[in-house]
Amino acid sequence: MPLILLHHMTGSADNWDAVGPRLAEFAHVFAVDLRGRGLTSKPDQGYNWADDLGEDIAKLIDALDLGPVALIGHSMGAMVAIPAAAKSGVSVKAMLLEDPPIYDQERVCADEFWVNIRDYYRLSIEEKISKKLADGLSPHEAYPRAEEHHRMSAVPMEEYVAGAVGYDFREWLPQVKCPSMIMLGEKGVMSEADRKELFSVYEFSSVSEWMGFGHGLHDTDPDRFVSEVRDFLSSVSALKK
Repeated sequence: MPLILLHHMTGSADNWDAVGPRLAEFAHVFAVDLRGRGLTSKPDQGYNWADDLGEDIAKLIDALDLGPVALIGHSMGAMVAIPAAAKSGVSVKAMLLEDPPIYDQERVCADEFWVNIRDYYRLSIEEKISKKLADGLSPHEAYPRAEEHHRMSAVPMEEYVAGAVGYDFREWLPQVKCPSMIMLGEKGVMSEADRKELFSVYEFSSVSEWMGFGHGLHDTDPDRFVSEVRDFLSSVSALKK
């Protein structure tokens, strides 16, 4: 059973390195570079989370005849997984969302966190290095990290952030009919009010609360993440034989 991994907004397929090899012990793993990231092409526009990114994944599943698959998305990748699952129908057998920013997405364009990310990606390579050093990274860490981020700047962050506008989880989530799991960090991106609205719109098959954790669950505790993924996929018989 193929398992497709979808990374967060500022990342690439490499963001799954901490768990990918271990997930591959019980599933056929595809860590995907979303458009504009990694080795995938980088058009100047076309970054709507549902109509473009979600459609890309649905078309990938269809073109490679991968279904039925399981989708795992982290942060923005989780938001992409939702319409991808909705569009793919029976070709998606299970969906797991890791700390998704499920709220009114118009907030993304005004939220200070995203504004800071956008401004960071506008910096020159020298300015990015200086910022990483100021954040406490050693030169050994700062230089490659800044260079990686600068390569991502080929696609303006404005396009990724703007891609959230018009995305309505209330429209897409009810269309997802497969078993679903959500992992939520206690210190993650969703407020209590956001959670209440989410659960009033959609009932997940499984909810995992990560007390004391923030946004990057699979990086912070790979052991627990892999264990919970395995248990969830086993419950829906999505593991390879």
